[in-house]
Amino acid sequence: LSPMLRKQSHRAPTVLLVEDEPSVQEVLGRWLAEYGRCVVTCRTFHEARAYLTLNTPDILITDIRLEDYNGLQLVMQMGDKRPTARCLVITGHDDPVLRKEAEHLHAGYLLKPFGQGEFLAAIEHLANAGSPATEAVEMVQDSWH
Repeated sequence: LSPMLRKQSHRAPTVLLVEDEPSVQEVLGRWLAEYGRCVVTCRTFHEARAYLTLNTPDILITDIRLEDYNGLQLVMQMGDKRPTARCLVITGHDDPVLRKEAEHLHAGYLLKPFGQGEFLAAIEHLANAGSPATEAVEMVQDSWH
């Protein structure tokens, strides 16, 4: 677990970022930190599950495919701890069944590749929602920025 903290006078929202691809995790973590979020990163399902056992971040962002595990299990764990949890699932493999499951769990859904603007808009949408997101966030772009 490696927190990337940004000093601010008020408490920055905490984001748990679960992504097993190091280069993607690095870019997304940087975008979130630049956006004023306190970022905790995990590379594996087990690391994230352990973190969620002891902590409740403001937002969970997880890849769906985490080796032999499904990131939606983390969304369920987060929802059990905090029913109003804000979650975003990201994936490079669009799957209608997983998309439906994300919607059922009130999680945003973002298909890779996406740009910084689309990613941060999805985070802002979740952060500003009065209740958990009821519509999947779908944004697709041709390349990473």
